[in-house]
Amino acid sequence: MEHKERLFVMAIVELMAREGFTQKEIAAEFGVTDRTVRNWLNPRDKNPSPTRAGKLEPYKTMLQSLLDHRQEYTAVKCFELIRDQGYTGGITAVRDYVAELRREEARQIEVRFETLPGHQAQVDWKEFGSQTVDGRKQKLYAFVMVLGYSRKPFVCHTTSMKQSVMLDCHRRAFEYFGGVPREILYDNMKTAWCCMSDQGWQPNPKLMGLANHYGFIPRRCRVRRAKTKGKVERFIRYLGGSFWPGVRSEALSLDGLDEAVQKWLSGVVGPKILRDFGVSRNERFKTEVPCLGCLPAAPMDCRETLEVTVSRESFIALKGRRYSVPPKYIGMRLTVRLDISRGLAELYNGRESLRSFHLALPGGDRRVWLDDDRRLVLAAWRERNRVTEAAPLVRRRESPPVVDVCEPELYERLFAEAV
Repeated sequence: MEHKERLFVMAIVELMAREGFTQKEIAAEFGVTDRTVRNWLNPRDKNPSPTRAGKLEPYKTMLQSLLDHRQEYTAVKCFELIRDQGYTGGITAVRDYVAELRREEARQIEVRFETLPGHQAQVDWKEFGSQTVDGRKQKLYAFVMVLGYSRKPFVCHTTSMKQSVMLDCHRRAFEYFGGVPREILYDNMKTAWCCMSDQGWQPNPKLMGLANHYGFIPRRCRVRRAKTKGKVERFIRYLGGSFWPGVRSEALSLDGLDEAVQKWLSGVVGPKILRDFGVSRNERFKTEVPCLGCLPAAPMDCRETLEVTVSRESFIALKGRRYSVPPKYIGMRLTVRLDISRGLAELYNGRESLRSFHLALPGGDRRVWLDDDRRLVLAAWRERNRVTEAAPLVRRRESPPVVDVCEPELYERLFAEAV
């Protein structure tokens, strides 16, 4: 019975009661029980009685915080942690509440969210496996950053996912966009996040240094919730299915791949109409550019830094090879900055740049002579070991004859015998 019909029936029942009909007569008329008629005539509020706060109530905020910072925690682990804080209830209540939080989280994540212009970018890697790049077999990766509002992508290729490479890819992306988004979203990559036992997940110190230099906030997406960075995930699938098949059969080089992907981005991706918005990425990017943060006055040097000592033979050890150094630096402590993605190294003495050189390919001689070092080292060796002209011989003075010293009595006796 609908609400309006029920109110109408109750009004008729009340009228019949005023006319003198008994409850049994009214019940027989409507085909219900006496109790139903009595409830119609005397409606009561059916508000639920107040319930006591459960034992879990004081710990719900702590559970929410645990699942927010350490989403991989199980209900059992959460139970152990709050039990150490004084929880005296059972594990069933904890299981139910954790499951409720995760269901709510899943419902929220399924809803696609849109960000304001310049607010967010998303970052991830595309792996292409082992490929022959620049003449040798090595792993190939693509660093991808996608702006959340315009879906404008940046792509560059590398042969490493080391932290120094990732940070330098950020620098290149910011220069490509002409600005910096307010926040950047990452997954659980180790080069971006580290787990602190007492603080949960925190940005890696080097990533935080990059964020402070360029003025953005690192954000971490939910574990096992790839849809929270769905914009970059969808573009990576598009990159692998549209761009990669056209270049994988060619002779690969990092510079060639980057040049090809930029042509693809500007000629195919940029002008393509986004189905959800009816405009292209390029058009939305025009709106987003003014909202990006300004680039700093000087770019951040993201290269890997190593301290090396020049050996007695005038070499430094670097990545399994020994590279020559001018002999005047023997025994000194120098600094090397490595651009791993390009295989370049730069040698410094303090802040003074001494030279730049390419890292040697695997195989071949483990000692690499650079520039004119071989001649300088040989000249220094000859100088140290030069044989000086012999000085003229000086004749020794003869030593005086040895004279025996005797007692006077001996001379007197010899003299007496002679007389």
